[in-house]
Amino acid sequence: MADSGITKKALAMAFLRLTEREHISQITIGEICEICEMNRKSFYYHFRDKYDLIIWIYDNELESYNKDSGNKNVWDLFENICYVLDGKRKFYRKAFELSEGNSLKNHIGELFSHVIREDLIKKAGNFEGMEDYIEFIKDSLVTSIEKWLNKREYLKPEVYTEFIKKCFYEAGRI
Repeated sequence: MADSGITKKALAMAFLRLTEREHISQITIGEICEICEMNRKSFYYHFRDKYDLIIWIYDNELESYNKDSGNKNVWDLFENICYVLDGKRKFYRKAFELSEGNSLKNHIGELFSHVIREDLIKKAGNFEGMEDYIEFIKDSLVTSIEKWLNKREYLKPEVYTEFIKKCFYEAGRI
């Protein structure tokens, strides 16, 4: 792993440790850097802010998960996202609460939009109202994930994703 990757990983690990005892909104860049024994310039060399760090943590985990299974369609992406979020459920639950900065919720929504658009173009080509359709499906999936994350007693990712997929198919949405 290159030095940049090692530094990013160290910052991520420090941040994750801090989120175990503090809410993300209360964590400062200074606290993260103090744990890593780095200066703030090192942090800002790699990340714009702590929200950028959250996205990096998430993308890094999703990428490592995708090496095994990939995102062939919206349902593969949905399942992969759920497995990643479930792996650090407490952290991601806190991250989903944030709306300021480049939020994780918005980031996941953008991932969905991209894959939904590709799926639709393959199946139906461009059509009038396509962007509204994409937004509806994306918002439905992101909202359902958020509710699933926040449940005390929740379904395992594989059971949950099959349930949501069945709901969509039975409703004739996808």
